Amino acid sequence: MTLDLMRFYQACNPNKTLDKSKAEDRQYYIDFSEVQRLCDHV
Repeated sequence: MTLDLMRFYQACNPNKTLDKSKAEDRQYYIDFSEVQRLCDHV
């Protein structure tokens, strides 16, 4: 497996907001809504 540095940088770039409508970004998106829902009931 080779490392694609440009793709790695784009995935790790904290200045770039993930766009859930883009397939490339969606694979990195973590949906915390379930955690938030559980925390709201504590």
